[in-house]
Amino acid sequence: MSDTATRPAPPTDAAPVDPASSVLTIAVHEPPGQPLSITGYATAIRRELAGDRVVFAPFTGATPLPAADVYWDPTVSGGNAPTDALRHAPGPVVLTVHGAAPMAVPARDYFPTMLDAMRGLVHNATNRQRWRRIAGHYAAVIAVSNYAKGELVRCLGIAPELITPIHHAADPESFRPAPAADGVAPYLLHVSQYQPKKNLDRVLAAYDRLATPRPRLVVVAPGFPERRVPNGVEVVRNALDHGALAGLYAGAIAFVFPSLHETFGMPIVEAMASGCPVITARDTACGEVGGDAAMRVDPRSIDEIAAAMRRLVDDDACRARLADAGLERARSFSWSESAARHLAVFERVVGR
Repeated sequence: MSDTATRPAPPTDAAPVDPASSVLTIAVHEPPGQPLSITGYATAIRRELAGDRVVFAPFTGATPLPAADVYWDPTVSGGNAPTDALRHAPGPVVLTVHGAAPMAVPARDYFPTMLDAMRGLVHNATNRQRWRRIAGHYAAVIAVSNYAKGELVRCLGIAPELITPIHHAADPESFRPAPAADGVAPYLLHVSQYQPKKNLDRVLAAYDRLATPRPRLVVVAPGFPERRVPNGVEVVRNALDHGALAGLYAGAIAFVFPSLHETFGMPIVEAMASGCPVITARDTACGEVGGDAAMRVDPRSIDEIAAAMRRLVDDDACRARLADAGLERARSFSWSESAARHLAVFERVVGR
């Protein structure tokens, strides 16, 4: 909704309003039960932008839309199409789409069982219908990486000229280098929500190929099933807060994250910001985010993953080089820069 629809019109002889000095009201979709990663992203952007010139008006899909200049849904992914309420927004709509993994990833790499895959195909078809209904009702889309942009064009049919890739960032207060705790034995680290595309089974198989003696492998994987793992593997099945994760990153020999699919890969940036060398995949957004600051492997090659682990366990110089490069790389991901680019999108769609 424009400013003139929410404020008294100025006298006809008044000077034109300077858009740079006017308040931008952003209605932001905040449905309950969102993943912590999406909530953290939306909170970071709101924190950076909120002030005298930008105000936010939260809404849920079940509540009437508030009056605003622009309507932003930061919660969209391939698994949940935009809320239908946005079809009736009286102002321009901006969507942040975090990816289309259920549609982009082969079923065997995304769904844990054949039954889940069958249900997923039905869900994908329903989602595509919802996307067709909202087509033409959004003015811009924010993707979380260049890789994600291509995925949205390919899987959801979004016009590329509507999409602006904007990277996320790690929390600099939580994720930073710290001295290793005294008396803690060396360890490799993997962190993910357990699902096939995170490739944890190949990580475990690669670790099992390392000759002994070998350091521990600490796995933080909520949802990991109760089953036998190789000797030396310690599994944490509950989610950890930023403080606990930061301590694990900072003390690890290397972070092992050769995911089969990522549209951003926040743990890569968190590990690098903590001074931890990173092993990741060379394709999808893993390669884009890690760049030359990470050791990149074929995520489907157990041999390559094992060789990268062994290299970082044995080669102090390589480990130090990647740690330094990772710290430098992590500094290029900034919430303030990300927020500034979001604001440019919001202002463009309202004509400022």
